[in-house]
Amino acid sequence: MLQEIKDHIEAQPQDVQEQLLKLHHSILELSDEIEEHYGYKMPGFRYKGRILVYYSAFKKHIGFYGFSSVFGEKDEEMQQYKGGKGTLQFPHGTEVPLALVQRLTRARMIENEEVAAKKGKK
Repeated sequence: MLQEIKDHIEAQPQDVQEQLLKLHHSILELSDEIEEHYGYKMPGFRYKGRILVYYSAFKKHIGFYGFSSVFGEKDEEMQQYKGGKGTLQFPHGTEVPLALVQRLTRARMIENEEVAAKKGKK
């Protein structure tokens, strides 16, 4: 794990650290090609040479940033969480919905694969 990511996680209360670690590992388990990344003062990941997703801990929630192209219209599962365009907020004191995080991350992976394939054809 990158030192900046460790520092970000370790700066949080224990219960938040546990949720951040679960989120982090749930994304890494999707592919051996996912690379840890730290940018915008947030832990994140790259895939196929492009940004995949970011996450960050805040005072009252964990923010998950997957970009609006993937989030589009919020489906029923996503509607239970606050967030703006391309973001979801998981309140502290609740479990991070790892299946949702993985579903959204997989969608971003497909986007990154499509972009990489187009660049490879040129």
